[in-house]
Amino acid sequence: MPATYTLSAADFSRDFDALKGLILSEWPDIEAGALDATDGEVDEVVRVVAEQTDHSRTLVRDQLAELQHIHNKSNNGPSVQIERMLNRLETRVNELSGQVKDELVPQARKRAVELRDEARERAMAAKDQVEEKVHENLLVSLLIAVGFGFIIGLLLGGSRGR
Repeated sequence: MPATYTLSAADFSRDFDALKGLILSEWPDIEAGALDATDGEVDEVVRVVAEQTDHSRTLVRDQLAELQHIHNKSNNGPSVQIERMLNRLETRVNELSGQVKDELVPQARKRAVELRDEARERAMAAKDQVEEKVHENLLVSLLIAVGFGFIIGLLLGGSRGR
C-alpha cells in the first residue's frame, strides 16, 4: 500500500516557489504562467494541474502532497540538520564563553589581588629579615671592636701603671 501524505495549505503556500520546479518536472505540459497565476493557493494549483493533465483532482492533490513531502524531506536532510546543529552549537558556545568570562574574570582578578598582597607581605618579611641580620651583625661587629679595644687598652694601660 503506497504511503499517503497530508497536503498542508499553509506549508504549500510557503514553499510554493520551491515546489514549482518539482511540479513542472512532474507535469512538463503545464504552463508555467498558469501555475504562477495561482499564487501558491493549493486549491487553484490542484485545479490548474487537473485541467491541464486530465487527472482527477484527488490524484493531483495526493501527488502534490507527495511532492511537498519530498521537498520537506530534502530540506530536512542530514546536511540541513547538521547545519542547524552547528548553529545551535555555535550559539551555545557563545553563551557559555560569556558565562565563563562573567564568572572567571572576577575570580582571576580576586586571585591576582590575593597573590599581589601575598607577594608584598613576603617581600616585607624578607626586608625585615635582612634588616635584622644587618643589625645583628652590626652589633656583633661593634661588640668585637669594643672587646678588642678593651683588651688592647688593658694591655697598654697595664704597662703604663707599672
